[in-house]
Amino acid sequence: TSGSSGGGTSTTTNTLVASSATPVTGLLIAGGVFTGTVQLAKSFQLLSISASAPCEVRLYGSAAAQAFDAARPLDAPVPPEVTSNLIVDVVLDTLPYFWPLQNITGVNQDVPQSKTLYMSVFNLAGMPVTNIIVTLNYVALES
Repeated sequence: TSGSSGGGTSTTTNTLVASSATPVTGLLIAGGVFTGTVQLAKSFQLLSISASAPCEVRLYGSAAAQAFDAARPLDAPVPPEVTSNLIVDVVLDTLPYFWPLQNITGVNQDVPQSKTLYMSVFNLAGMPVTNIIVTLNYVALES
């Protein structure tokens, strides 16, 4: 970022650093869902999502969008009412449970804005799974 005032120019450089967050679901029955939050940044670029077991991961910018979308069936199209606050919906059902992302920028939509990201994780394993670990790799754009 550059700026000038009066007779000079100042330059500020921000270093972008890849980070990760690893929320854990706890015990999920077959087809069960974990609904919670994870702390990332006010705005961020997602790099990849991975998990320790087969699951569907949905990330939202607001709790209202997460609640509204809760009844949507697994691996189903997203209704238009949710798309503005649905950051990403990824089905990880084939080993390795990893999905690289391109051009997925997310932002918290709370007022006031915070670092909270709303997440739903659905167990696709067909049996109970203890502690599905989801890893979100991202670059914070705004702290």
